[in-house]
Parts: sequence; C-alpha cells; structure tokens
Amino acid sequence: MKPDVMEYFEERFGIRKSHFKDFRLYTDQKGRALLGPKHLGPERIVISVGIQIAHSENSARKASRTPSGTDAPARFKPSTNFLQLFGKHATKNTVSLTKEQVQAYLKGEDIPLSGKIDATDGYVILKYQDYPLACGLLRGNRIENVLAKSRRMEIKFL
Repeated sequence: MKPDVMEYFEERFGIRKSHFKDFRLYTDQKGRALLGPKHLGPERIVISVGIQIAHSENSARKASRTPSGTDAPARFKPSTNFLQLFGKHATKNTVSLTKEQVQAYLKGEDIPLSGKIDATDGYVILKYQDYPLACGLLRGNRIENVLAKSRRMEIKFL
C-alpha cells in the first residue's frame, strides 16, 4: 500500500501498518483503489475492499475523499468491506452503537449521540458489540450516514 494511505489509517484509526504487510493498493480502469494481495499471480484476484478514494491531483486516480461541506480531517473514506476486515485492529476513532442505533443506521438514518464521545470529527468506525459494522461521518454529536444505499436495510433482529 502507498505510505500515505498506511499512515492515514494508522494515524486516524490506530491500525498499525504491519496489518497491511501482505497487501497493496491497485487502481482499476475507473481510477478506484482496490486492496489486494501484494503478489498477484494468474490465479489471484484483487478483492474490491475498495478504500474509496476521491479528489486528487490526478483525476484518473481517486486519492482522497473529503466530506463535502466540512473541514473534517478525513482524507480517505474507508469502505464498509475494508472496515469489516481491518476495523478489529482499530484502537481509536471508533463509536459503539446500541442495538436501536444500529437498526436506525442500517435503514439510512443519521444517529444523534449523547454524552462524551471518544472520537474526533471525520470518518469513524461504527461498532456493535465490538464488531466493526460500517463507516460513519462524525460531526460534533451526530453520526452522518454514509452507508451505500445498496447496503441499507431494515432489520428487526440483531
């Protein structure tokens, strides 16, 4: 993986660079960044764990995605797949949700938070019972829903 991406995930989420030692970033024809095995052979396929990357000097390659209308220090928007695979290694900027908050978030709702939040504004890892579920955008005491519409659903049992 590119050093700036690894540094970002270590700085933002506390995910050590060593967790990515067997991986690297690939760019597809549309300029999306994909995470895959460091060494590709003919039988290996790059898995679209897609660190969603946007707005860069080189428009052919999406390199950082800054939330619109905010000065949040977010450079890279991690995909849900990425967080579900690597979020267990995060030591900061995670927010634990209640069952009701998870149900609301998965329906596409923003989540108001109360009390002290141990995270800074920007993208955060949303967890339920220590399981990383998705990415959210923390602005003050509110989690803005950034879950892809194709992943939204109503769940009754959790």
